[in-house]
Amino acid sequence: MRRWTAWPAFCVAFVALTAAPAVAQRLSDKPVTIVVPTTPGTSMDFLARLVADELKQRWGQTVVVENKAGASHTIAIRMVAASEPDGLTLLMAANTLTTNVGFFKTMPYDPVKSLTPIIEMARGSMALAVHPSVKAGSLKEFVEIVKKRPNEINYASTGPGTPQHLAMELFASRAGIKMTHVPYPSSAGAVRELVGGFVSAMFIPSHQSEPLYEAKQLDLLAISGKLRLSKAPQVPTLSESGFDGVDVDSWYGLLGPAGIPADIVNRYNATLTEMLGSPKFKTVFEAQGLRIAGGSPAAFAGLIASDVERWTRVVKEAGIVTK
Repeated sequence: MRRWTAWPAFCVAFVALTAAPAVAQRLSDKPVTIVVPTTPGTSMDFLARLVADELKQRWGQTVVVENKAGASHTIAIRMVAASEPDGLTLLMAANTLTTNVGFFKTMPYDPVKSLTPIIEMARGSMALAVHPSVKAGSLKEFVEIVKKRPNEINYASTGPGTPQHLAMELFASRAGIKMTHVPYPSSAGAVRELVGGFVSAMFIPSHQSEPLYEAKQLDLLAISGKLRLSKAPQVPTLSESGFDGVDVDSWYGLLGPAGIPADIVNRYNATLTEMLGSPKFKTVFEAQGLRIAGGSPAAFAGLIASDVERWTRVVKEAGIVTK
């Protein structure tokens, strides 16, 4: 998840291109709090602040973004799950919400029962990046290198059970290779160690990998999803490289605690659907390497349920030791 290094300048540009819509009645005189399970500047933080700005303009609603990072997002998720179901406490989540379930034996929340899905906001691809010292010109060469040195090649992630961790384990399982996992408490720290050569490989958001690839600080071996990168069209997808079924794209969405009344959920969904459908947001999202998602609360609930089943199966099939 990428750090937004030019956030102040971006805010000015974003506000300038956004025509203020008609203000509807605010949800409450009390502020809405959007809890983000990462540090400021990440993609989830970026999306939360877009939502906060939109609700302020459309509803005249005071919205506070609160960052509660740590414990593979469980601190923030548990905080929201335990809050009052009045629509005033929301969670900006990623698919870590679902990957945690397969990885941890004891969970402080149930992603299906503890939360109310509101809307899936965005999706983003990931790139399998390696340090140039690995000297792998392709994904096939990387697999051959690792097979000759089982457990000697290490890879970074943003923590146990996170999408980056399970994506690499899924790939390793399908490729028949063994590597050593080195978890980090933040994306910035993990990527910094990868660029420095202290770890050899990592799945990172594709938009975050592009400038590092252009600067020749990292080599990119494959991209998740169906589309190649516009700035690195020579890098094949995982499927093109012979690894069908290794779908490791990330999703991001807004949820609240279980039991939020349907009228409040639908009001949020309708407002954010209008936001996502506006042409100006396509450019804003693309700058962050994100694809607009959208959809109904029911569709988002279905995605969460299927993801829980999928990643639980992946953990079991890959023989990953749960915590």
